[in-house]
Amino acid sequence: MKSNLGILIVEDDKYARLNLREILQPYGAVDEASDYETALGKLGQTLYDIVLTDIDLGGDSGIGLISTIVRKGSHCIVVSSDDSDEVVEKSYTLGARHFLSKYKLTDQLPVYIQKFIQQKTAKFEKILSDQFITQDEDLIHKLRRLCDINWKNQNLFISGPTGTGKSLLGKLIHEITHPAANLVHLNCSEFSENLLESELFGHEKGSFTGAIMARQGLFEMAQGGTIFLDELGELNLDLQPKLLRALEQREIRRVGSNKPIKVDVRVIAATNRNLEEEVRAGRFREDLFY
Repeated sequence: MKSNLGILIVEDDKYARLNLREILQPYGAVDEASDYETALGKLGQTLYDIVLTDIDLGGDSGIGLISTIVRKGSHCIVVSSDDSDEVVEKSYTLGARHFLSKYKLTDQLPVYIQKFIQQKTAKFEKILSDQFITQDEDLIHKLRRLCDINWKNQNLFISGPTGTGKSLLGKLIHEITHPAANLVHLNCSEFSENLLESELFGHEKGSFTGAIMARQGLFEMAQGGTIFLDELGELNLDLQPKLLRALEQREIRRVGSNKPIKVDVRVIAATNRNLEEEVRAGRFREDLFY
């Protein structure tokens, strides 16, 4: 697998950020935040493989970012000139995976990133051998190339005949790009229209017969992770605009409620239908397809 990591540097010192960028650029796409609030905003919009954060952010504490970084499923590395036992212990307690002294970054950080890449590659190979039973070297090569692409912040659509491993491919991409986050699966063909809306978006108490209590839908359950929608082509036309809103505006409304709920979910969808033909036949929305 290629080195195509998504990396965020959280550091208030301009020259320290520049130094980190020079070290990390060979390993992928590097983003930067110079303060706590900017970092929170970027973490809310983008999924990163690795986030490096300083402890002292010019009045704000990078310590407070660690739990957010971990919750988003990113690998957290704390970098600081303060390597006291108290700071190091607190960083690890909150979920940081590694602590590096700023005075040793040039020597130690590349070694650590290479180790991270090796572990990621080994995990990919294990998943590949465990889940895909094939001796087709061309297929294996294509799977490796597919997972070299940084899908971390993109919704995906997989099409193909029944039994070709679409759900396995979706799981593989999730495990490679966002392994620490939730993955929930739903087959759209297994539910009626009304029940499918409730499964996806949840419902409020009393919103329909049998709704004796409020219930979260899968979009809320998958918060910060991935929802795999199998047989997307079975989705009713009346429900398609609600899915489109979830994708475009990143918000949903439970059945029986007008209150919007913000969601941070990546969608992987699959179907055995030809959706281009479904669009031409008026059974699938063109804007949702594209």
